[in-house]
Amino acid sequence: MNDIIISNHLRQYMDIPKDYVFLINLALIYTLAQLESELLSIPNNIIIDFPEKRIKYPQNKYPPSQIFPLIEKYKNIKYIAISNVEFIEDIQKFSSFFNKVEIILKIESYTGYKNLSILLDFISKIQDPICQIDTEDLQRDIEKRGLLKDVWDISNKINIICKGYKNGTTLNLGGEVFITSK
Repeated sequence: MNDIIISNHLRQYMDIPKDYVFLINLALIYTLAQLESELLSIPNNIIIDFPEKRIKYPQNKYPPSQIFPLIEKYKNIKYIAISNVEFIEDIQKFSSFFNKVEIILKIESYTGYKNLSILLDFISKIQDPICQIDTEDLQRDIEKRGLLKDVWDISNKINIICKGYKNGTTLNLGGEVFITSK
């Protein structure tokens, strides 16, 4: 992955180049009909973001079984991002997607960071690892635990670990746009 990724709701404000990848966060999708409408209107490659274990509002959730038929139907869905990945079981819930799309591990907690090597070992048996770092949620989790850790130091370590791991890639959030790096 060597792309610029942009949140799909920015389409209402500007024209988006055809080579950008759109991120559709299912937390912001209120019905499957709305999701289908979005998918029909986007010719670009797409990431579907599953808001697993989301604590922020809104908390719309869809089981993988409801989304899998859409991945079969819309060939421009190239990735799924799994929020709050902390344990291998968080990834295994999405096993029906393996070999259909690439999986993005969203690291949003200190536990996810501490288990990163285990998670990368698991996903690397399926594909080259892709990690997304959510520094805002990571900071919130670190503060909630009362840890005196520097979120930027941890983010840099996640970057180094993931990029150095068997062709790994990281996605770093910059507002509503992600920049990939190998």
